[in-house]
Amino acid sequence: MPKVRRAPLRVRERPGEPASWLLRRLAERNGYHEPREFGAAFGLDFEAQARGCGTADLSLVSGLSAEGLAEWSPVSVEKNMISLRGQILRYPFDWDGGVSGPAARACPRCIRSDLRYGSGPRAFRPYVRAWWCLRDVHTCPVHLCALARLHAQEVGAKPLPFWKTCEGIASVSVPASDVEADRYVLGRLGVMPERTFPILDGLPLGEASALLSWLGELANGTEPTDVRLMSPGEAARFRSEGLGLAREWPGRIHARLLELLHGRPEVARGFKGIYGRFYSRLYDDRSNRDSHAGREILKDVFEAHALEAYPFGPNETLFRKQPKQCLRVNMAHAAQICGVERRAMGALIDAFGLPNTADRIRREGIAKAEVEAVRKAYAGRVPAHQAALRAP
Repeated sequence: MPKVRRAPLRVRERPGEPASWLLRRLAERNGYHEPREFGAAFGLDFEAQARGCGTADLSLVSGLSAEGLAEWSPVSVEKNMISLRGQILRYPFDWDGGVSGPAARACPRCIRSDLRYGSGPRAFRPYVRAWWCLRDVHTCPVHLCALARLHAQEVGAKPLPFWKTCEGIASVSVPASDVEADRYVLGRLGVMPERTFPILDGLPLGEASALLSWLGELANGTEPTDVRLMSPGEAARFRSEGLGLAREWPGRIHARLLELLHGRPEVARGFKGIYGRFYSRLYDDRSNRDSHAGREILKDVFEAHALEAYPFGPNETLFRKQPKQCLRVNMAHAAQICGVERRAMGALIDAFGLPNTADRIRREGIAKAEVEAVRKAYAGRVPAHQAALRAP
């Protein structure tokens, strides 16, 4: 590789631009359509630049300060983890900072502003903001519009300059309420005013962002959902509804879990049948990219809800454990506690004046303390050899 040397033509430093994308602008400014070719010609390790490393060399080539180049460039801190402005993200799950045009997203209104008001040659004014490279950011909270994919380049065709891939991309407005999750993420990075959510704030940013998607699933239903397959506007709304559940922690989550429990269809059975993908995420504790402290926090919230409100069946487990302190049981479990057959439990409930509508018992179960009281009263009132209701 040739010695690192200064490029003859320069570009201006832009606020929020990662070094990997500045490299692309610099390459185009000097007549190279491929950043890799430019790096080879001027002694830069392209792979290191793409990972946000090697800013000292890029500083020599570009004539810009190494500190400025590093500010918005993520650096590796450990396996599958990167740091951006002191915030820890999961890599590559949270960051898509490649320098290929078709993979990039942009705010159409920011690009128009660059072209209209930026300084320097017009072709090199548009630039990528680091937050556009965050996979879970879907909007521009400043302009209240969805991020748009840049124009795809035809296979085998001469690569388009970056600004050409931005030309004419449509702007789709989104309501202010739908950008709340993006505002939170960008606040953590110092792009927007910071918002305080104590539970989320205590997690690394990548984990907190994943939690917003999980809570979005809880807010929107129980079916499996991949937020990254949605349109940007829909994904932003979905995650912002998840952020809504994170307010007044954990009260709103408990309220939503009760809605799912008490409003479930008659055919829904068990934790997976009632709570769907949300419970599956918490139950799946295999070592994978989604294993993080956020899961344990949500498991604690869910366990508190289940032990208080869920009607446990006989030998039913929660996260592979037999609960010891559950407050409610279903009819079959109540019959087991009282030592009677399942079909006879309704008559026993009637006899002792407990709420006995079938639908209420199906949805809410029976308080375990009441069942224990019935068991004691029934055991003292009916001698064992005369207990026709007792199970054999």
